[in-house]
Amino acid sequence: MNCYCGKPGRYQDCCQPCHTGQSPAQTAEQLMRSRFSAYVLQLVPYIADTYYPAIQSADALAEISAFAGNARFLALLVLAAGDTPTVNPAQFPLLRPDSLAVNSAVFSYVHFKVWFLSADKLHLLEEHSRFVRIDGHWHYVDGVLLPHPVLKIGRNDLCPCGSGKKFKACPPHWLNHQPAPARPPR
Repeated sequence: MNCYCGKPGRYQDCCQPCHTGQSPAQTAEQLMRSRFSAYVLQLVPYIADTYYPAIQSADALAEISAFAGNARFLALLVLAAGDTPTVNPAQFPLLRPDSLAVNSAVFSYVHFKVWFLSADKLHLLEEHSRFVRIDGHWHYVDGVLLPHPVLKIGRNDLCPCGSGKKFKACPPHWLNHQPAPARPPR
């Protein structure tokens, strides 16, 4: 069984220690994966707490809750992770590295794809994300989104979760937030 984030192993051994505060994320990729699992499980306070503090909005909890409640997350695919951005750093919208008031800040980047359902539409969110580590804790700062078309799923189409069932007959993933198969949807 894979964790919700797609890594081999149980949730209890992968993302749950980050969610409970037992073990903070050691890398930006681990934080990104734990944030994905938190969206699957609708752990809204965890998601809000992992934003870089200077960009947290007053409405963050309500916004995150609304998005997590309306989306059914199917799969996460990490394409690249490391200290070098996979897009031009000038494209990141919010903070320049020199705008941080903390001298010990370290940036890292994660390029990923997330598939999720909202109503009868399949969405692909592809992002080049930027994370910062301050005082030993990673935070999501911002990202560059790549556009992808939204696909309408017919009732008799195969479910994009990979179950092989028709969309109308495949409720488990959207009723109880079961993790997606290890491979991304088609």
